[in-house]
Amino acid sequence: MANPSRSKARWMITRNFGTAAIVIISLFFVPVAAAQEKIFAGPSSDPLYSEISPRLMTALYPEFRITLETTSGSIQTIESVLEDPKAIGLVQKDILLNYLSTKPEIKNNVEVFGDLSTRCLFGVIREGGWVRSFEDLKRRREEQPIRVDVGDPDGESAASFNAIKATEPDLSFVELENRGGLRALHMVEAGLVDVAFFVEEPSLTSQSVQKVLNTDELVFLPIVSRKLVAPDQEEEFSYRYSRVVVDRANLIGRDITYETLCTSVVILANTMGDEKFLDSVAYASLSTDFKNKDVGPFDHLETQFDSVKRFFLKTFGSLR
Repeated sequence: MANPSRSKARWMITRNFGTAAIVIISLFFVPVAAAQEKIFAGPSSDPLYSEISPRLMTALYPEFRITLETTSGSIQTIESVLEDPKAIGLVQKDILLNYLSTKPEIKNNVEVFGDLSTRCLFGVIREGGWVRSFEDLKRRREEQPIRVDVGDPDGESAASFNAIKATEPDLSFVELENRGGLRALHMVEAGLVDVAFFVEEPSLTSQSVQKVLNTDELVFLPIVSRKLVAPDQEEEFSYRYSRVVVDRANLIGRDITYETLCTSVVILANTMGDEKFLDSVAYASLSTDFKNKDVGPFDHLETQFDSVKRFFLKTFGSLR
């Protein structure tokens, strides 16, 4: 005959185990079920994915439990957001505006928030080479086409170069190559490629920037075009003129700067998305956590300290 107390104890254990299992399963599956909204943020190696997106997810938590997705770049991010009303994406403004200019019918389907960070255009040429200015890029070379390395054909640099070509159609005659990174710079140094073009967030520790500074044969190509900062059509501008600091000087010297154009990183949303979610994203994008800080360890314009230093150097006749 079974012991009643033992049977009761066994039943109690079974019931408690079942309750605990339900709780554990609930904890495991509820967040997943609630994680309907997504952020598309480019490759996993991109700071948009590894740094900015987690901050945005934190700002929206716990009201929204968001999953983070990778894409090959802004173009795929735009397409993903258009396909999924519950998604938002981090994209370069120049690539977005160029994409929308080719598909005007979808302009009312998207909404843009914030100014999260800065991406600048970098061009590198060989000292004494045929290309010496941005205008040279637009001139046909009779013996052979001008060769520009834009890196991964699905990446941000290639997409930005295509955006530039839309405003500067003379660049259509340029022949594109797709090595990217230090390999592209080595090809320019060897005289086998005319220009290495890349887009990145300004950083004094950038491998590409350091390679240029430490190689006598390489120099930066100023990317300055009136059409790109003041297009004929009365539309929103993709770029802003910047003087980027590429190397810091000592106290009595001058910083090394580079004239180029920069664009912003923005949040793209689908207008068919949940209004409460879109309102929360808009509010988060305006917070100080996501304010684009143009003055910092890597300045796009001279800081107040630089201006004061420049004044004293000019006063004492030491300014180079």
